[in-house]
Amino acid sequence: MKRNLFFLLAIFLLILLGMQILLPSMAERKIKRTMIENINEYQELKIKASAFPAWKILFSRLDFLKISGTELKLNDINLKSIKASYRNISYSRGEILGENTDFKIVLTAADLNEYLEENYDGLNDYSIHLLPGQVFLQGSIILFDARINLELSGNFSIEKKSRVYFNPERFKIEEISIPSTFLKTLIAEMDFYFDLNQLSIPINLEEIKISEDSLVLLGGLSVRKAGLN
Repeated sequence: MKRNLFFLLAIFLLILLGMQILLPSMAERKIKRTMIENINEYQELKIKASAFPAWKILFSRLDFLKISGTELKLNDINLKSIKASYRNISYSRGEILGENTDFKIVLTAADLNEYLEENYDGLNDYSIHLLPGQVFLQGSIILFDARINLELSGNFSIEKKSRVYFNPERFKIEEISIPSTFLKTLIAEMDFYFDLNQLSIPINLEEIKISEDSLVLLGGLSVRKAGLN
């Protein structure tokens, strides 16, 4: 009798161990499939999932989730790299929900310029330049049959937790009188944005950092808590 109980207990423990090893990899593959539905290309995309006990995964629940990737090409914009962490995750039917504990995305100036070229016809003649803490949009306009060099400086802001806007603040124009109505129209055209919602993961952007040739987007509970201290 005792031998049978030990045998059944051993079988039960082996099943639990097998679930703890196999189920997280199943969840990782499912989450990866959900993400790549909106990713055209990627150099690397890693998903690390964990849950204890592992049987929670059978009900599409996870304790922790980590996502990392490089050279992601989305439908609208390219990302140099992404790192994200989550807790208390649920996923089903192409939707991933959870608390965003850490989030970092890096875009290069080249990524932003390609986005401008492909999505904003009125800004095809402009290019973005990134310096530490500064954003410049440089190009030219045709006014009164003359080409005028134009430079705008501004900043990026966050809206709706996943959307990043460029907000022009200052103009540098060749010495020429330009109608104010024209300037207002020009500013409106240059107020472009991009949205990261197409990644199909919870995004909670909190902070933007600009370095030379790179735009870094930070978010999650860790950034929010750091800002409160």
